[in-house]
Amino acid sequence: SPRPVRCRMNERSRENPRSTGIEVSSAALTLPSYAASANHARVRSRPRLSVYLTPNQPTPGTRLLARVVLHSRSPTPIDFVDIGLTGVERRYSHTSSDGKVTRSVFKTHTLVALALRTEPTFLEVGESEYKAAFDLPRELPPSHVDDMGSVRYRLRVHVSVPWWPDRREEYELVVRPP
Repeated sequence: SPRPVRCRMNERSRENPRSTGIEVSSAALTLPSYAASANHARVRSRPRLSVYLTPNQPTPGTRLLARVVLHSRSPTPIDFVDIGLTGVERRYSHTSSDGKVTRSVFKTHTLVALALRTEPTFLEVGESEYKAAFDLPRELPPSHVDDMGSVRYRLRVHVSVPWWPDRREEYELVVRPP
């Protein structure tokens, strides 16, 4: 059964009342149930991430397959893996001036927002793979950027690691004309 963590005041905290004054005895620490075995006793790590797209440059009306590979150096619990595809159009609207500064104003419109979220799981040491398929609508405009506006598509991956820094990556995706 889990034992409580023993804490005691250290000498520095008695001299300086602003310090935290807590010293943790490592002998009293207990591991969570998933880390009870010897091979799970290492500290969790934030996994590395690789993304592979098929096709590499999709066209409107096709299916985009995203394969996300997580590389874990230690056993790591994860709350979820989010894989999302967004497309945003940004168009010039007008010019605004307050007498000193003139700026261009752009309007934005979300063209597509598709996402997949996995269930909580546990990453073992090595590679774990997740796949997502996104059907791109036929009416999507292709990617482009100019002074008057842009159409950009982004694939976002978020790996949520409880009580640890999450892994977040974003990739710009080029959608070619049909």
